Amino acid sequence: MISFKDFVQEDGGINWDAYNEAGKNAGERCVKCNGVITYPKAPRSLCVMCKSIDDDAEFNHDVFVRCPECRATQNVNSDCDDGEIYESGYHTIDCSECETEFDFETRISFSFASPKMGEK
Repeated sequence: MISFKDFVQEDGGINWDAYNEAGKNAGERCVKCNGVITYPKAPRSLCVMCKSIDDDAEFNHDVFVRCPECRATQNVNSDCDDGEIYESGYHTIDCSECETEFDFETRISFSFASPKMGEK
């Protein structure tokens, strides 16, 4: 398993680019979105979400939206310049490849933590 500790630089910082590339080469990170692959099977592979890009079904991803016309993906974190995309609901975007305008939905989920046993 790749450890960030192996990529500490002389100044104490981490060489994140080298760390992420090593993770991709080891099959621990997706080559498209850099997401974690829980059970790596092969070097330089795609995560489950990125593998579904070619499916015709609704596409769900933590980073990308897919154009319903040409299948091009766009990173909403870098391709959308307003903070509105982080609000729950529907938003409109133009495909960077074919210029088709389409809607995508932002879905927000929550998790909750409780104190450990014996604490209130």
